[in-house]
Amino acid sequence: MLSTPAVRLILGTPALLALGTPLPVILPTSITGARNYHREGQIDWRVVRDCLIAGFLGTFIGSMLTPWLGGPLLMLLTAVIVFAIGLDFATGARQRRLASQHAASSYQRSRSFSIGAIGGFLSGLLGIGGGVFMVPAFIVSLGMPAKKAFGTSLVVVAGLAVPGTLIHWRLGHIDWMLALWLTLGVIPGAHLGSIVALRARESRLVNGFGVFLMTIALIFAGQEVLHLLQGR
Repeated sequence: MLSTPAVRLILGTPALLALGTPLPVILPTSITGARNYHREGQIDWRVVRDCLIAGFLGTFIGSMLTPWLGGPLLMLLTAVIVFAIGLDFATGARQRRLASQHAASSYQRSRSFSIGAIGGFLSGLLGIGGGVFMVPAFIVSLGMPAKKAFGTSLVVVAGLAVPGTLIHWRLGHIDWMLALWLTLGVIPGAHLGSIVALRARESRLVNGFGVFLMTIALIFAGQEVLHLLQGR
């Protein structure tokens, strides 16, 4: 979720390269973080299985659409989605905590399939891994506690990054040298981040995640509007 806005904002990477390059970085990052969640029993493997089955098709469709929609539109769409989800997290934490308490038995395979398909589509289309959609969807639709939603999404995201990477590589949307440098930085970051998240209070984790997403989205959207006004 962060890599596309970051390489676009900080490095000035062309839009489609900023979209595709983070995808190969997602796999080692997600696996690194997921190991700690797995040790704590914070991964629902039924949901992982169902989301991956549906998500592969969604990833393929989303990836193939990127050349048709164009980079600037996709960058703005990324900012809008990230902001909307961040706002929902920052303002609806109480409702989600209640949902996780009262919907513990709400697992439905059809819901998992739907979440996987949409998350895969967003991963392929926007290069944001799909976790930015899956985490709130797992909490609200499946009644997962936040930490289990984070852990489960990491495994799904890792699996969906594989077809997305292959397709965007074929489309010429990946800068492999930049991907290598990103990987060297994010692996230790993912390890540390997962440890912090597992120890954090649930309400603070949810609210902090929402505020963080909103901040990144606003900065990113403002930069993209400037690019459009300047004809870049």
